[in-house]
Amino acid sequence: MEPYTLILASGSPRRKELLKEAGYSFRVEVSDACEEAGDQDPARLVERLAEIKALAVAEKYLDHPDQRKIIIGADTIVVHRGQILGKPEDKAHAVEMIRALAGDVHQVYTGVSLLVLEGGRLEEKRHFHERTDVHVRAMEEREILSYVEAREPVSPGQPEKGDRYLWQDKAGGYGIQTGWGARMISGIRGDYYNVVGLPVCRLSRELDMLLQGKPDRS
Repeated sequence: MEPYTLILASGSPRRKELLKEAGYSFRVEVSDACEEAGDQDPARLVERLAEIKALAVAEKYLDHPDQRKIIIGADTIVVHRGQILGKPEDKAHAVEMIRALAGDVHQVYTGVSLLVLEGGRLEEKRHFHERTDVHVRAMEEREILSYVEAREPVSPGQPEKGDRYLWQDKAGGYGIQTGWGARMISGIRGDYYNVVGLPVCRLSRELDMLLQGKPDRS
């Protein structure tokens, strides 16, 4: 990976943590791209949204011949009974989402876009997605209301997380990696890390295939 600079085009602290734990050296550049793709097919939607984020960052480095980079864009959505669930707008919306998911199975899709910049040009791109089925146990109304009032602990090592509700900035209104996630999720089929926000195993394979045969210029 040394001949390329790896850039994560996402402000998600969860994706940043996963990529770091996987042993990659990278930097984060948050994309300000509009996250609307107009596609209702979940697989195509997350791949397109991931590409939009990656392209927004890549554009800053085009026409710079000395730039040799790989941009990683990613996007995650929750799908329940054919309905795409984004991030809750407020507490009432979070209650509505968790109430719908409780006692049922839903799908989590994460799309990833990899863009290779070489000599100031977009040399290659690769898109993929992963799907995981998630089972949420039946929950009483008091549990749901208690959940939406719960807050994430403030971590000195992750100031970007701040002091916010557990449902904030999470597709479907929950995070499988939180303590409450452990209480809510009764089972999954597929990649756990895909639900967290980045299918690390698939990503590592795709990066390896992408770099095969490319010369080392370090």
